[in-house]
Amino acid sequence: GTQIYDAKRGSFVDLGILDVMQIFGRAGRPQFDKFGEGTIITAHDKLSHYLTLLTQQNPIESQFLDRLADNLNAEVRALMLG
Repeated sequence: GTQIYDAKRGSFVDLGILDVMQIFGRAGRPQFDKFGEGTIITAHDKLSHYLTLLTQQNPIESQFLDRLADNLNAEVRALMLG
């Protein structure tokens, strides 16, 4: 199914679309297969939700510039420790 148990909440929660896309991305073996297939097993009332999320293009928005100082400090530190 498309739910996993969340121990903190004490209940099942829906898989996020990024998790579903990650799972589907593992379908097929690039060195042997030209394509892969994924199957969603979910409740009927959630099917359109997942199909919509999988078929529409979502913009990718970088957070890099917002955190430029942190990223730069991390790189400097890595060079100092490396």
